[in-house]
Amino acid sequence: MTRTRLFPPRLFSQLMLTVIPSSLTIGMSVVGYAFPAFGVGFFGDTIDAKVNDVLNPNSPHIDSSATVGDGVEFTSSSLFGRSYSLDIAESSFTLTISKPFPAGNFTGIFGSIVLDNIDKEITSVTFDSAASSTFSFGFPLAVDLSTPGRVVLNCTPHIRCDANTPTSALSHSFTWNVAFATDDISPKPVPEPLTIIGSVTALVQEGRNN
Repeated sequence: MTRTRLFPPRLFSQLMLTVIPSSLTIGMSVVGYAFPAFGVGFFGDTIDAKVNDVLNPNSPHIDSSATVGDGVEFTSSSLFGRSYSLDIAESSFTLTISKPFPAGNFTGIFGSIVLDNIDKEITSVTFDSAASSTFSFGFPLAVDLSTPGRVVLNCTPHIRCDANTPTSALSHSFTWNVAFATDDISPKPVPEPLTIIGSVTALVQEGRNN
């Protein structure tokens, strides 16, 4: 039986010179994608967050769970027309308290912040004064890392934090930087190889048989 050639020999050689390098480039991209440089921060982690109310500990300003990514993870409104947002970044978190009018104050804005169910090991939490408003009472916050996977910040010395510098401001934000253990990296699954590499192999074999 006479075989029908898919490509004339010269055309087949030229095609291989084009397809094989391209396939190898794609294959190397797959390998590179399979082993990216992974961070050890909050991103991708589903954590619990609680911002406790001074006046009513049984009714926190924030009490929810979220997967950390782009955007603000936690928001809520509370007494006195205040609103709260807690934004978790890769290696920091920022609490913002806002009020709709210059009247009013930022007295007793919260009693404590608790981040729980964290997969990564945390070694330190430090207040970023350069990126934050000024506490007028309750500072410095006591940091408790005694429970693995849990961060607790407590206002001291009288269980409440104030931020009346100035009182007329419409919002105040406070940022804490977080350091993680550098050896706490979970391997990611390797994606399936692209089928184009297998297709090229079959095409080469067909060319040899013809």
